[in-house]
Parts: sequence; C-alpha cells; structure tokens
Amino acid sequence: MLKLMRKSTVVQLLVLVAAMVLLWGRAVVHPVPMEEVEGSGLLYGLLQSWLGALPRLSVVLAALLVLAEGMGFNLLLSRVGLVGKDSLLPALLFIVVSSAPAAALSPAVLVNGLLVLYVQQALLRGTLLTIPTGKVCSATALLGVASLVYLPAAAFLLSYLLVVTIYRLYSWRDWAALLLGLLAPYVLVVAVLYLTGDVATWWERTLGEFSQLGLHFSAADLWPAVGRVVLVALAVYSLIVASRRMNENPMAWQKNAQVVIACFVGAVALWVGTALFPPDARYLAVAFTLTGTQMLTVKPTYTAGRKRRQWLPEVLMLTLIIAALLC
Repeated sequence: MLKLMRKSTVVQLLVLVAAMVLLWGRAVVHPVPMEEVEGSGLLYGLLQSWLGALPRLSVVLAALLVLAEGMGFNLLLSRVGLVGKDSLLPALLFIVVSSAPAAALSPAVLVNGLLVLYVQQALLRGTLLTIPTGKVCSATALLGVASLVYLPAAAFLLSYLLVVTIYRLYSWRDWAALLLGLLAPYVLVVAVLYLTGDVATWWERTLGEFSQLGLHFSAADLWPAVGRVVLVALAVYSLIVASRRMNENPMAWQKNAQVVIACFVGAVALWVGTALFPPDARYLAVAFTLTGTQMLTVKPTYTAGRKRRQWLPEVLMLTLIIAALLC
C-alpha cells in the first residue's frame, strides 16, 4: 500500500478512489437516513430536516465532503512544507480515519471540514512566526460554528488555547479577537432566532442535548469499539513518533506542526466531555493526518548492513484500514 503512495500522482489518485469505494461503497448501495446524534447542534438539525428523507443523497454528499476535505488538507499541508509536495498519503490517512464508520452525513464529517478550515487560518505563512489578529478571530469563529454543528466540539477551543501559547498571542487585541470570533456565530444565530421567536425553543433543545450525553454501550458495539480503540492506539503511537522528529526541522515547521497536533487535545477533551466509550476516533482525523504521515514515512534504521523494521509501516497501514472497516 505505502509503495503505491510513492508512485505517480495518477496511481495515488487511484488508491484514493479505491479507498473511497471500500469505505463508502456499502453505505451508498444500502443508504441509511441521517441519524439522531446526541449532542447535535442547530446546524446539524437543519441539515437533518432537509436531507432526512434523502438518505442516498446525504451519503453521497458525506463521501464527497470527506474526499474534498482530505485533498484540501493534503494541499494545505504541502504548501506550508509539513508534508512532501508529491505525496497524497496525508489525504489517504484523513479519508480512512474520518470515514470510520462511513454510514451517512454525520457531525464528525462536518466538524472535520471546519477543523481543516480552522487549521488553514492558524498556520504560519512565510517566515513570520505569528499570525495576524484577523486570523485569530476567523479561526475561533470556525470553532464556534463547529460547536453549532456538534455541541461538544466546543472542546476544540482547548486546542486553540495551545495555539495562543505556541504563538504567544498575549496582547489584549488578540484576546478580544479570540472572544469576538468565538461568540460571533452564536450572536448571529440568536439574532435570527429572536426574529423568528424560536430562541426559547433552541435553548431548551440545547440543554436537553447536553443532559442526554453519557455512556451508552451494548454487545452490538463490541467490534466497532475494538476498531475505534485500535485507531486511537495508532494515533497515540503516531503522536510519539512525530514528537521525536519535531526538532529535526526549522522553527516555523515546528510551530505549524504543533498547531495541527493540538487538535489531538481537542479530540481528547471532546471524549471526556461526552463520556463516550469507546472514543469516536473520527475527530482525530486532522491531527492524525500529520502524525500518521510522520509515522509511516520514518526511514528504516540499519544494523550491520541490514534494514530493520522496514515492514512496520506496511503493517501499521494495514492495521489502520482494518480498524476503520471494523468501525
């Protein structure tokens, strides 16, 4: 598999198409309606009301969104030098993780897309080692929109507080922009709901969604649980490998990598906040796109003229795909 991702762009695109068919083909052939998700926000509820009676359309839209998000994120990471310009391996990893389980348009698909846009706003450009105040506002605004799709996604604000530390955004203007961006989507929503007289209904529904969050597990969830636990274990291992390679690169590269990896913290905070077991590994897609690429492209070590553990990346990639299919 990994050898194919070192071939020409055409071959890599064919691998991506094969992965999409493998992960989404069954859902397209046998579509299921968009499900009621505990903790879903106003925006997801609107999409569900529009697409609830069109399950195949919602599945196709979800698959296209995942593909577009993976390709767009791959392009973004290559532009800032975090991954090689001729590799589509990051897109493959994003697709595999964010597609587990691939059933219908879900909050995870939408939130991951918003996280890609958020990272795009938070990454450095050129040699400047900080980001403009305007981008601080737009980045947190995207996190605010994500929480309107899935309420616990507000936990990703923790990842942005790490970005504040990474870039040392300590001026009052930056903090004002952070709060303004985070609150702007809510102010807009409340204004629209006030005009339609639905503010009280929305508030009661939001409190009801939070009250229903909790531990739900049955025997039917066993194999999906195994798959998700394996995905999380791979993500943790990839984080360790990536952290060991951080000091090998320039300061701007390190800061950009830390911004992406900070999304790992947001995903963990989301699991804790919702008491989900096993954790929904799909929210690791953004962070794992970078750390997984670092893990799978690490150069094999040599001992007495022989390559050691050169088979390990292939085994890890195969394990990743099997775990995604189990979910």
